[in-house]
Amino acid sequence: MRSAALLILAACSSPAPAPPAAPPPPRAAPVCSTAELDRKLAEYPDIGAELVAAHLVESCPALPEPVRAALRQFAEAGPDLPAAEHVALEHPDVWAHSCRDGARVFTRMPAIYAPDTEHGPRDIARAYWDGCAVESFGIGTLDEWQHGAHLALAILVHGHLAEAGIAPDRVRAYTRALAALDAPRPQTLAQRYPRDTAAPGPRATIATTLDFYLGTKSLADEYADAIAHADLGACGPMPPHAALKLVIADGAAQDGSVVTVEHIGPSSTTENDLRGHEPLKTCLLARAAAIAFPRHAAVTTVVVLMTTK
Repeated sequence: MRSAALLILAACSSPAPAPPAAPPPPRAAPVCSTAELDRKLAEYPDIGAELVAAHLVESCPALPEPVRAALRQFAEAGPDLPAAEHVALEHPDVWAHSCRDGARVFTRMPAIYAPDTEHGPRDIARAYWDGCAVESFGIGTLDEWQHGAHLALAILVHGHLAEAGIAPDRVRAYTRALAALDAPRPQTLAQRYPRDTAAPGPRATIATTLDFYLGTKSLADEYADAIAHADLGACGPMPPHAALKLVIADGAAQDGSVVTVEHIGPSSTTENDLRGHEPLKTCLLARAAAIAFPRHAAVTTVVVLMTTK
């Protein structure tokens, strides 16, 4: 009897089993820490879009990886690589989160799938504005947007910044910076050279030849013909390998420079700024600025060799 009581007492005095261990706390979601970017934007409102992209990659791990990859590629390679457009094609769900019409916006965009000389950057900007409902972003006006740049990247990133924990005013600031809406608008060649300049040397007879172009061949030929009829010989004789490089749209030279072009093989050339001929360069660019080119919206770059006969 006593033995049974001892067994009962021992059983009652055994420690209770330990409760199951609590699950580990969930890992904190990635957050964005953009204080350094905010400081730079406050100090330099027109900071370069590439620098903004690099800061967002570094400071905002909460963004989806395809968005971070597009920002990284843009920061490293600049606007020549259509990183955001690649995301739209390879990750349509990521793009559709940012653009109301998704990839359909590209099918309605001029100058994407076929040469289109009558539509230019402003028309493409308008297609983004309408198809992606950019007005609802609250980042700026249509006029600002049509003079912006890197628009697909700005749209892509905007749609994901709020979910990454970014405050609305910072989303607006970063999107404007990526789209270069606060950058000074580039001046046309006519604005940079508002009047013709005195000829720096004796008059010469100049032959011109289209050497290279980016854009549509028919437009490049029209523009080269207009340059051939300009009185470039009033600027004086040309140094060896001199060429006029112009970016033309909307019937005017939007940008330009005087370069030297040397062919070093059947399909290889070198191009450098023409040095030591400043009066000649100023005269040539002023005369190029005054040329009334055929009015097409598409942006075309031409390089025209100039040879003294």
